[in-house]
Amino acid sequence: EPLPETEFVGMIREGSKYSAIYPYSDRNYFDGTKFGIEFHSEQVAGEGALPTPKDGYWDRGTFYSIAQSTDENLYFMNICGGIKVSFTQEGVTKLNLRSQSGLSGTFEYTIDENGIPQYLNAVSRCVDLTVWAPNYGTFEPGKYYYITLPARPIPDGLSIDVYKGEQYDTWTYEQPLEIHRSAFILLYGFDDELFNSIATIQHDSYSGWLHGIDRARITKMKFHTQDDTVTDKTI
Repeated sequence: EPLPETEFVGMIREGSKYSAIYPYSDRNYFDGTKFGIEFHSEQVAGEGALPTPKDGYWDRGTFYSIAQSTDENLYFMNICGGIKVSFTQEGVTKLNLRSQSGLSGTFEYTIDENGIPQYLNAVSRCVDLTVWAPNYGTFEPGKYYYITLPARPIPDGLSIDVYKGEQYDTWTYEQPLEIHRSAFILLYGFDDELFNSIATIQHDSYSGWLHGIDRARITKMKFHTQDDTVTDKTI
């Protein structure tokens, strides 16, 4: 159960530097110069709240903070940001975020001379991050859900596979972006044009035929059967 305070137990030696990570996980570490934080590859979203890990291993959430001090006070600074999403369509069950630079895995941070966390590098990384709807149901249109990401650059952009059960369509952002500490990028209505008739064809055996076509420029399509009959239907 979340509490407004926590208690650290141990002896404080005068003049020593103390480092801490919150919330606790034995998968994380501090090696004397840098913090290593493992970000889970699956999250369960909560309406208007930060997500939790899918397997429940980190029962205190996914939004990490680090601190260093030479006195009795530890001032925690978070190392996370993320994405705040809202949907226009019903029936979305999960999201699969993808980036070659890595969206989950173990990332290292340090604290600079001003006490501000700084990203160092990726120790291990996974290109995928899966985010499930609350209670493994569906996302409710118009409501906001948070996705936690490590604060770091994502130079190759981001793709999001939006699932309705087994069916999915993909939204892609091909520009570099950066996740900043304590900041959430707002994505609202990004699913507006997904799961239309062209997107559905794009995921079946005709995907090669549609590859590279600018859907925004298509105004009319003619579908041909095996005989000479032509149907004229404007989309």
